[in-house]
Amino acid sequence: MLMRNTAKIVEMVEALDTGATLSAAAEFAGLRAATVKRWVQQGEKLLEHYDSSDDEPLFHERKLMELTLDVNRRMAQVEMRAAQTVMDAQQDGEWKAAAWILERRFKHNGWSARTEVTGADGEAIQVEDAEKRRARVEQALDELSARVGDVEEFKAEVIVEAEDDAA
Repeated sequence: MLMRNTAKIVEMVEALDTGATLSAAAEFAGLRAATVKRWVQQGEKLLEHYDSSDDEPLFHERKLMELTLDVNRRMAQVEMRAAQTVMDAQQDGEWKAAAWILERRFKHNGWSARTEVTGADGEAIQVEDAEKRRARVEQALDELSARVGDVEEFKAEVIVEAEDDAA
């Protein structure tokens, strides 16, 4: 299948130079993105295998490895050009487009502006639903009312305060 799509593969690899994702470049060239991703994954596995082997790859394996290396090289070149633009922008001022590409396409390389927020000691943040909080406050007020007597006016004020706190 790889050999029957040589022209499309060349078009796809060239499209990577624009900063397109692998999926977008594949679709642009008329290839299924899932198929291209599978080829690249197979190429990665083959590169790893033959890197530590004295065996010679078969013709189709060599083509998958070449495709994978070419895709990785093109994507690295886009990253490097964008990074250089950001570095040059310290003096020129036009850096936002390159920063956008770096933050979205190369976030796995540390180019993300993402901030993760956690609770105490890295635990999940506990969020209480406003309706559940209202029900809990009403229950507490009902229990208090049963012990103290009729406090409907006080209860209404506390519920309003609880709703304001939840908002």
